[in-house]
Amino acid sequence: MTKYNQAATDLINIKGWWTALSEDEKEKTENINKLVIHTEKVLKNELVGWIQQMENVLTELHKNKGGNNPE
Repeated sequence: MTKYNQAATDLINIKGWWTALSEDEKEKTENINKLVIHTEKVLKNELVGWIQQMENVLTELHKNKGGNNPE
């Protein structure tokens, strides 16, 4: 939940930065690239967190299944 909240805060901050730019600044390639790179980074980190959590749960399930399986 902490990573989710951090991602939400980071995206709000990125949106705030973008909104504060003038129309001329929004047209600059440098600022567009910055917007895309930072947004993608936040979303990638969020995705990685979910994937890690899923892998941990699957590992635990496999351990429990193996411990309960008489084969």
